[in-house]
Amino acid sequence: MCPERGRRREAERNDARLLSAARTAFAELGWKASVSDIARRPDVGMGTVHRRCTCKEESAQHMRLTAMNRLTDTARAAADEAPDGWQALFGFMSRALITEPGCLLPQIGGRLPGTDDIEDATVRLHEAVEVIVDRAQREGALRADVVSADVLLLLVHLEILLPTIAPRSRELRLRYLDAVVDGLRRRPPHTRSPTRDLTGPAPDWQELRTLWHAAPPEPRSGDAA
Repeated sequence: MCPERGRRREAERNDARLLSAARTAFAELGWKASVSDIARRPDVGMGTVHRRCTCKEESAQHMRLTAMNRLTDTARAAADEAPDGWQALFGFMSRALITEPGCLLPQIGGRLPGTDDIEDATVRLHEAVEVIVDRAQREGALRADVVSADVLLLLVHLEILLPTIAPRSRELRLRYLDAVVDGLRRRPPHTRSPTRDLTGPAPDWQELRTLWHAAPPEPRSGDAA
């Protein structure tokens, strides 16, 4: 094996262990989880953490960037491999729910500022999911009032961390994906049980950015307008 490729794979494995450990630590302890709390998780140590990050904020930024890039890769793979848009959508959502670290929005959303890297990753993820949603709608399989941001937020709801072993948690996530995904299907208006319109306005990707990023600091009195 090429040494460079071997080092890249080892770095990817370390990232996966770090992301899984950090996600669990933040889920259990909230934002007060420290770098030491992350390093105490199985298969992770201070060396692994400090090779990638120097503080909790840097660790969390690295986590969400890596998580977004992985979701993008998952969406692109589903789009390339599936024979139709519906299977691409279901395949993407299924893989996203069983692949760590997931979206991470519940754990670290609203805690960190936006960066150029995060914005670039957001654009790539948006485009990748949009391809799947647009294809499924053009083929008549996905209801027209579902947007790509809906898909991402639905994943957040479905991938809640459960106090059980990882294989069982994955089984339950996929079970409930089966239960809710039928609501995404488009049904002709003449069918016996036509689809009801979704309640409320659809989210958009700017709203997702708002959920992700820390609010800008309030201007101090006396600052120039």
